Amino acid sequence: MEWYILALLSAVILSFIPIIRKRVLMHEHASEFTTTVYLLLCLFFLPVLPLLDWGMGGTTFFLMVVKGVFLAIASILMTRAARHLEVSFVEPLRNFSIVFVLGFSFVFLGERIGIQHVIGVLLLMIGAYVLDVHRHKVSYAFPQRKFLWFIFWNVVLVSLLAVMDKVLVARTDPFTIIIFPAFLTALILFLYQSLKFDGLQDVLDALRKGRWGIFAIALLGIVSDMLYILAVAVPGSLITLVIALRKTSTLVSTVIGGEIFHDHNLLQKIIASLVMLIGVYVILL
Repeated sequence: MEWYILALLSAVILSFIPIIRKRVLMHEHASEFTTTVYLLLCLFFLPVLPLLDWGMGGTTFFLMVVKGVFLAIASILMTRAARHLEVSFVEPLRNFSIVFVLGFSFVFLGERIGIQHVIGVLLLMIGAYVLDVHRHKVSYAFPQRKFLWFIFWNVVLVSLLAVMDKVLVARTDPFTIIIFPAFLTALILFLYQSLKFDGLQDVLDALRKGRWGIFAIALLGIVSDMLYILAVAVPGSLITLVIALRKTSTLVSTVIGGEIFHDHNLLQKIIASLVMLIGVYVILL
């Protein structure tokens, strides 16, 4: 299957995760939610553990560990931001990851940056301004500054992870790239939850309150991530192209999520999302 079909399928599935996540987070704390999702992922992955590349080299193992740590931090940051901010505000801002992916891929992978990339970045900035300009008029929708920083650092980490994925697909198989870091992330999150809160009791509470939503997020996440990593693994595919196509999920999340949760200034946010997506595609010309 062509890499762009895999990337678009991943985007379609990914678009529903923020909407379900927002609904679940109305009743749960961010850390217990994230920990529970990753523990469920590990449960689903147990049958295929023998199929992983357990003979990976030292460098590959190190990258896997770093990916697991970055995933844990990025997941907590995004979940906390998603719990306190509107879906139609959070999702368009995540398009900025393409800017960081371009920079990191240039530094670490040798991908070239041209004038169209600069134009695309400017369109992303304009879209962000359109998204943000109403805030002084709607005081009750004003997000706390720290949650904007959470989104920023999540975007940086996710962008680094994308570049790492492109490196890893040349070193091991896609299943190992997805599953091995997930187990490490789950371990880190569970230790954090146990040391700071109530550990296993929090997980049980999350399952009770989240019900089908948490299971749906875990399953959709598995399918979306697998399609994404298969796209990255296709020979000749560029990580910037794959990420850009995957970012089309934000428009669906913004429109549907904003309508479901009655977000403020939804039309303005939709326009901002479209401008930012145009910026993404200009970058890819």
